[in-house]
Amino acid sequence: ELVRLVELLSAQVGAVSDSVTVAAEAALINTEVGAIKGDIIVQQEINDMPLDGRDFTDLAFMVSGVVPMAQGGQGSGLNVNGARSDSTNYSVDGFNNRNPRGAAAQVRPNVGAMQEFRMEVAGFSADTGRMAGGNINMVLRAGTNKFHGDVFEFLRNDIFDARSFFDQRKQSLRRNQFGATLHGPVTIPGLYNGRDKTFFLFSWESYREVLGQSQIGSVPTLEQRAGDFSKSVVPVTGAPLYLRDPLATGTCSATVRTACFPDNRIPASRFDPIAQKLLAYYPLPNRPGTINNFISSAKDFDVWNSFVWKIDHRFREQDTVSFRAQVRGAETTSPFAGSAIPLWPNYSHDFRSLAGVDYTHMFTPTLLTEARVGYSRGATNESTAFQGQDIAGQLGITGVTNDPVLRGWPR
Repeated sequence: ELVRLVELLSAQVGAVSDSVTVAAEAALINTEVGAIKGDIIVQQEINDMPLDGRDFTDLAFMVSGVVPMAQGGQGSGLNVNGARSDSTNYSVDGFNNRNPRGAAAQVRPNVGAMQEFRMEVAGFSADTGRMAGGNINMVLRAGTNKFHGDVFEFLRNDIFDARSFFDQRKQSLRRNQFGATLHGPVTIPGLYNGRDKTFFLFSWESYREVLGQSQIGSVPTLEQRAGDFSKSVVPVTGAPLYLRDPLATGTCSATVRTACFPDNRIPASRFDPIAQKLLAYYPLPNRPGTINNFISSAKDFDVWNSFVWKIDHRFREQDTVSFRAQVRGAETTSPFAGSAIPLWPNYSHDFRSLAGVDYTHMFTPTLLTEARVGYSRGATNESTAFQGQDIAGQLGITGVTNDPVLRGWPR
């Protein structure tokens, strides 16, 4: 044994015949295309991020050069490198997803159905160019040979909130967002096994919200309803009010008041009958003064349901076809609709759809062709609380439409 130990210690190291080298090198500048892609966010990152309302457009703000749209603006909700907010382009699996009317996304893919989110901010290639304000590409997930799925529920409630500074009481907030996703091989027991050939994706997401809102506005005081404007001031500046008599000749100003109502009082004989009928609908002030003397609260109801389907089929290694479709129906309420009084709400029913099919054939590993056709549609129906009622006729207003669809409270 001692001799064997000596032999082992004196053994020579053999020659190296095979080696594995692992090297990490910095990526070279992309010289093939000029697009600045900003960032690519994959499915796991999308799922882990706390997105308010699960809105995918919030992912774009993680990219340099992308900022939220200015308050009161119109368009996509974001500005890219200083471009207009209505200059952002959207695509889903290569299909145009930009709404031509509002310039936002035609449909909003469910977060659980997205495989990849990519934000391009400049220098787009020809297949994705078109708008100057950035391009948002979304790729839907595809099924695999194993079934996978998830179920979720997100909750917001006013019991966790504090009262807003200007509200007299805490406003209502009930938000529930829930859904499920399932994907895998298309399998019909005893009839068809889609393993390695046919895969499906189904995603469902729903949203229910009751949101309390408050507005401050101006309503006529008791004195003003009686024609007494002696205590009234100009709403914007607070300057003294000089009420002009439209039937008088002359000037009505701070220095010359020949055409003013005496003491800013309108005689009862001059009251317009239509105005008197309208006054009956306006509530009395609940705050002091003649300006911003009324505060009111109302509830905004928002409901939508979104469904995504996708089927991928591989005829053989060289030929694949893919079909996807999404529909989303939304019901929204605008309780104030441009007024400070929630008596004339507007209702909106919005239905959006996007579908597409593409076929890919690979001739060689370096030569392939793809044919693609897509379809998108948006339909919006707006109505009011008094839709179809001849309110103008009841008030005595003439010269308006008699179309039952357009009847209601006149603006």
